[in-house]
Order: sequence, then C-alpha cells, then structure tokens
Amino acid sequence: PRTARPFSMDGNELRQRSSAGADTEAPREAEAPRKRVKKSRRKKGMSTQQMLMSVSGSLAGLGVIGFIVFWYVNPSYKAVVQIDRLDASQPGLMELFYEKYHTKKPVIFTGALKSLPLEKWASGEYLSKTCSEAQLPVYEAVEDNSEWAALKDIGVMGLPEYFDKHFAPPLGSGPKDGVKPLYALEMSLRRECPLLLEDYGVPGFASDDLLARFYTKAAWPTLIAGPKGSRTGLHRDTHNFAFYMVLFAGKKWWRTFLDDDAGSNAYFRLDLNAFTFDPFDPDFHKYPRLQDATVYETVLEPGELIYIPEGLPHGVRNLEDTVAVSGNFLDARSLGYWKERTCARREWSDSNACWGYDHEFNKVVPKNWTIHPVPYHEVCGYKDLAEWCRGFMPQLWKRAKKHADYRRNMDHVATYCKGKGVELTEEELAKY
Repeated sequence: PRTARPFSMDGNELRQRSSAGADTEAPREAEAPRKRVKKSRRKKGMSTQQMLMSVSGSLAGLGVIGFIVFWYVNPSYKAVVQIDRLDASQPGLMELFYEKYHTKKPVIFTGALKSLPLEKWASGEYLSKTCSEAQLPVYEAVEDNSEWAALKDIGVMGLPEYFDKHFAPPLGSGPKDGVKPLYALEMSLRRECPLLLEDYGVPGFASDDLLARFYTKAAWPTLIAGPKGSRTGLHRDTHNFAFYMVLFAGKKWWRTFLDDDAGSNAYFRLDLNAFTFDPFDPDFHKYPRLQDATVYETVLEPGELIYIPEGLPHGVRNLEDTVAVSGNFLDARSLGYWKERTCARREWSDSNACWGYDHEFNKVVPKNWTIHPVPYHEVCGYKDLAEWCRGFMPQLWKRAKKHADYRRNMDHVATYCKGKGVELTEEELAKY
C-alpha cells in the first residue's frame, strides 16, 4: 500500500543503497538509470508532510478508540462534588446559608452543636436505660430497589434489645457476628422517649418549623441508628420536605443529587418515591444517563450537622455504628418554594399537608435565625415542656382513640408529663 512506502525506505536510505559498491570512476551515463529510479520511487512514495499527517490521523483514531474503550470499561458520573462545610463561627454564616444553600444545595455545619450532649447520646447503654420502653421501627436492606429507600419493613424492636443485638460493645465495633445489620429509622422522640427532648435542640434554621407547630401527624425529631454495613437506597423524603441530621456517633457516607438533575431523575420511580439504581455502585451500562448526572457526597463525622433541601434524593451507607437524630421540616421562608415544587406534583397534590393548613402556615413570619440549637418546646410554640405536655397530650389522645399503636405512646407521654406536674383526665383531654 502507498502508506507503507515511507516506512520502508526514505530518500537518504535510497541514495546510500544506490551508491553502495559503485565504482566512483564509472562513466556518467551509467548514473542515469539510478537517477530515474530515484525519481520514480519518490514519485510513487509520500512526502514527509503527508507522512506526518498520516501518522497523526492514525494516532487520533487510536485515541478515539481508546476513549470509547475506556468509557465502556470505566464509565462514571459526570462529576462527583464534595458537599461544602461551613464553620458555625464564621461571620455572616446565616446570610451565606440563605443566599447559597437554602432550598438549593446540601451543606454541612461544623461546630454548631456544642450545646448538645453528643457524648452521652453516642452511648447505646445510655439510650437503652433512658428509653427502656421505647420501640424502634427496623428495616432490612434489599438489593433490587423494589422498596422505598431499598429497605424492607421488618417490624418493630425494643430499643434496648436492638442495641444489645446489633451493636457489639463498644459502640463502633459493628454488628455482632452472624447478625445481619438492621437499620432503625424514625423513632419519634416525642412519642417514644420524650425525656430525650430535655437535652435536645433543633438547629436554628429549622426552628420556625411549621410542621412541629401545626402538623399534628408529624413524628419528628426522630432517632436513627444503624450498625456498620447498614444502608439506605436513593430516595426522596415524604412530601419532599427538607431535613437535617445531627450525627452523634459513627461515620455516614452520603450521596445526593440536586432536585432537577436530569441524569438521576431518569430512573425515578413515582410509585416508591425512590430510584432504581444504587448511587454508591451504579451500573452505568444499565443506567447510561447517569453519566450526565452530578453527585454530591461527603462522609459525615460525629458532631456535624447536615442540611438537605426540599426534594433532593439521597442515600446513606453507615461506615461505622451510627446514632443520629433527624428531622423533616418546613420553615416559613421556604413555604412558597415548597408548595410550588411539591404540591403541584400529582403525587402530593391531594395531600392535606399541601392545602389543609394554609390558614395557619401563612400566619408565620420568617425570621433571621442563628445556627445554634433551639429547645424543642420553643419550636412548637410553648414556653416550657410542661406547657408542651398540655398541648401535645390532647393531640396524641385523639389519635390514640383511632389507632391502637398510639395508645402505648399515650402511656409513655402521660408518665413523662406527670413528672412535669401535668396530669389530664379524659374529660380534660376531650376539651382541648
């Protein structure tokens, strides 16, 4: 082929071979055939410029092929971005939060929880002793993402039993040998163990929570515990509410996507409010549009606080034994945004949370809060926990009349409130 000629013989080589062994005294006419051969071969050959262009084209082709092979063998997200961290002591913190992150992007706060009993709550022994009658909803991870958050509901388990069975002492050692890790999610502090509320405070940006004040169905804040190896699949929370998490013990690997990320949303299941792929180990060939997705991630450390805006899908893997408190919330500042983005969607358009509380929600004026925790009873609109008892017990009693599960909760709360000097008869409860 013509493209092979330049690699077999160039002009200098040809001249050397033409003159090799020749008699320097030979007649000049004997040189003519050699010159004609040289011209003939140059004419049939390729110039240096053409040769370089051919080589460049070949290399470019190999580069494209290599890229395609690499893409097929090693596909990835469009980008993996670390979630920002903000120091609670930095000047202008809340202004920055509301401008850059609120309703927009996840963010982590460090140094914001110094007033909370981090070390005490990190002890399974303390929680088991303090909440000896509490029950935890527990879940088992499933591989096929056929359940919300890739979690199968196993039922409930007593809190002391759960920590004894699933957390090998000391806390952080992982589940006991031979025990499949179960994830304990959403144990309501106010229903199962109100004593913990005395030590707890809600992060400032969530302290004008409309749900805590008016939405009586709300269970938050809730205790979340998971041994090393437990996890959730990628999901959105109910009603696309924003939420926060305070981590007391262990390390959590988080991954989340922005609400309008087209790559991840291509695999959203409306019926589950969750996703069909594993955000930590996705099959890019099965879910090719993930290569257009940008994932945000972090490893949350003890004592840190994470904020996840409305509608952001998220998943977690527990790298160590973990204990945390989480809360979905709806603050007055984001009310309009939430209704526009959530209540217009068909899956939530008929929800009472969207339309049944407007007369209450619209009364609350947004405030400029600090990041520091606010006592739970103040978030609910009460001056102290005794007044909170008088307000909450009638709500719980009303629900216990319809749902058997709440009757046990009513006993817990009544016992706690009695210690606060608050006892209400059924007649008094019915009046509220």
